[in-house]
This record gives sequence, structure tokens and C-alpha cells, in this order.
Amino acid sequence: IAVLKVDIAGAAHFNLAEATPLESGQRILAFSNLYGVATGDEPYSVLHGQVLAKSDLSARRGAFESNYRGPVYILDAVTNNPGAPGGALTNRRGQLAGILGKELRNAQTSTWLNYAIPIGEVAAAVDDILAGKLRPSLRDETVKKAKEPHTLTALGLILVPDFLARTPPFVEVVRP
Repeated sequence: IAVLKVDIAGAAHFNLAEATPLESGQRILAFSNLYGVATGDEPYSVLHGQVLAKSDLSARRGAFESNYRGPVYILDAVTNNPGAPGGALTNRRGQLAGILGKELRNAQTSTWLNYAIPIGEVAAAVDDILAGKLRPSLRDETVKKAKEPHTLTALGLILVPDFLARTPPFVEVVRP
């Protein structure tokens, strides 16, 4: 594990339009806050490894399947840790190729996955976010919906009123 100091406030950044695709066997660098111990201006970890395969994601977190089912790079670098999600995956020249994924297990083998989502899969969403556009939520229409869905009132929960445009959820009262 090598440690690299990255100047976030400086001009260094990735241009998504210049992202490069990867192939199986290609050597990579995975940049992250390996153990997720801090969130400020600290050194980042750099893992080196290879792309083992490019495959569609079939994974779960606990009992729940991952919402994302698109292509991912399966890596031999151990990036499945609390500080990795959102980290940068580059080729050995430092060209952006993907975003490190969150902690997930393979749906068939229950082994931890070390993976990254290719930039091509997220570039349009990033552009929309930067432009202030809302993206439609993707819902699985095949999932059965409850005839009488739960409501906060039925669950005995009362939330504080929305005083701000983005009032965070806060439970004020719980009724028996």
C-alpha cells in the first residue's frame, strides 16, 4: 500500500469525457480513504492490481440485492472496505476509468466483491447533477406492491414539520 497526498483544493481533477475503458488483465490503481477513518484533508491510499473481468453486477448487501445491475470491473485489489466507495479507479497512467463500489457480496458465492463501476455508466448522471437536473428514480415494476402501504401515522410516527426546503427526518413523537 502506497500513500499519496492529493490536493483536493487545487486544480487537479478528472475530466469524465477523457475517461478510458479497461480490459481484463489491464493493470490499475485504486485511490481511496482505505479505512474510512477520516473525512478531511488526509493522505489517500493507493492499491495496485489488475482487472480480473468485466461483468454485470450480481450482488447483495445483507439480505438485499444491489440496485445497480450494470457492468463493473472485477478487481484483484482489495477495495471492498469502508473508505473505498466513490474512490477513483485509474489505469497505470492515471487516466480515470471507474468509481470504486461499496461493500457488497457476490450473490452466488457470498464472497466480498472488489469492483468498480465504469465511468461510462455514471457520466450522464454526473452531468445531470452538475446541471441541476433531477433524474427519475428507477423502480422495479415486477415487485408486488402492498395493497395498503405503511404510513407514518399507522406506524405511530410523527415527524417535525418541514421548516426548511430540506428539513432532515427527525422523529419528534412515537405513539404506542
